[in-house]
Amino acid sequence: SAVFEDMLSARTRELAVEGQVIVQDPRFFSVLMLPDTNQDAQLRATVTGVADEFHQITASELFEVVGARNRTLGTVGRVSVTPESRKALVRSALAGRAVTGVLIDKNRHYLVSATPVTVGGRIVGALLLGEGIGRDLALKLRDLTHSEVTFLCGRKVTGTTLGSGAEAA
Repeated sequence: SAVFEDMLSARTRELAVEGQVIVQDPRFFSVLMLPDTNQDAQLRATVTGVADEFHQITASELFEVVGARNRTLGTVGRVSVTPESRKALVRSALAGRAVTGVLIDKNRHYLVSATPVTVGGRIVGALLLGEGIGRDLALKLRDLTHSEVTFLCGRKVTGTTLGSGAEAA
């Protein structure tokens, strides 16, 4: 368990550092200074375009930009999460606190960093970066511990090093 905790801790730190670097880049935070109206497709397209540039660097599975009013302005990762599942993390980020944690969405666990985007002392949004806790992590953990690994979310297997059939049963 110590190896698993160390792996999660290291990846959490990486996500937090990546988030801090991105939100301090003027190309990123400047788009969140644009007026946010509920019907502004151009704003969402602009945020998504800029977010995609940064996503090319991080390649994180989850990459979402949330406005100051807790609306999703851009999602460029392979997955997106529901506003309900990310609520606590985003609330903390929009209150000015960078946080990390495990988020559960659609029967899957994600290791997530939520970073406030601040301009001139004013919070203009939040950045969520995350990675799924699944097969890739299970394989890395197996290599380090020489043990078979299975992750569950409720009763659903979200990642395993076991094969199918009798071995997994």
